[in-house]
Amino acid sequence: MLHVYNTFYSVEKANRSITIGNFDGCHRGHQELITRAKIHAERMGLRTMVVTFEPHPRAFFAPELAARRLFSPEQKERILEEFGVDELLIQPFDAPFSKVSHESFFSEILESRLGMKSLVVGDDFRFGFRRLGDTTFLVERCRSSGAALEIVPPEVYGVEQISSSRIRRALEACHVEPAAAMLGRPYAIEGVVESGARIGRTLGIPTANLGRVNQLVPGRGVYAGRVWLSGSFQYRPKLSTPPLESFPAVFNVGSAPTVRHEHDSTKIEAHIIDQSFGADELYGQDAVFFLTQFIRPEKRFGSVGELKAQILDDIETARRLTARD
Repeated sequence: MLHVYNTFYSVEKANRSITIGNFDGCHRGHQELITRAKIHAERMGLRTMVVTFEPHPRAFFAPELAARRLFSPEQKERILEEFGVDELLIQPFDAPFSKVSHESFFSEILESRLGMKSLVVGDDFRFGFRRLGDTTFLVERCRSSGAALEIVPPEVYGVEQISSSRIRRALEACHVEPAAAMLGRPYAIEGVVESGARIGRTLGIPTANLGRVNQLVPGRGVYAGRVWLSGSFQYRPKLSTPPLESFPAVFNVGSAPTVRHEHDSTKIEAHIIDQSFGADELYGQDAVFFLTQFIRPEKRFGSVGELKAQILDDIETARRLTARD
């Protein structure tokens, strides 16, 4: 079970294999860091700890970036537990912490407070006040302190390095399949089903509408994928793959311009294929929307009849794309 600390002051004394970063989305590059840290821990009899920051340092200096997370904090904790991490330190990143020097971070926090005996970082890792700490510094300090150090080269998709920023750009451009290839799994959006305008139900195509979402919303359009609903389940599903207890679905991300005002905010709704639910049965349920394929861009139709015909066509496309052997 993952043990979560909310400041380095509260961390229990132990010897640790540590990896550091923001881990937003926990993409394939992050997964490799975790794998290497776990290998060190097993060889040396250490606990595996991920050190991350809240908010992200870039979001601290530019708050407008905070709304573009791939993960909510709770999702990050769940997936780190899935990957077998023992401990997670979520260090508050505030004005005083932003001024901690790289020397102090290494000696006073990593060594003295956290008991670091092994450190795993990416080759572009920088830290400390004005980001003066780098891998050259770490090589020298780990050599003198006797701590193991592994500097991990980046994971690549196509010809470019995988990064959370690159995945965000892909999702905003509706490119959910390349995003999934970089994440190592489909992009998952979580929220609570709330009452909508019931437009889909009047068309005979009811939808489950997500309420407030605490993560990045992909570009407007229609997608195929799967939906998990909490129902009577007493657990949250794994994020690494859509669970067996999920339903094929077609999703609309957008303002539905044919039946709503153009200026309406972006909404996320799912029609669950070949399932029948009561009018109010899904309200209040936790839901996870796994977006696996992009079908088409958002479009304004000339009539509600044209819209319904297109939705029915989208459902057939999604049924084919999500068919399981």
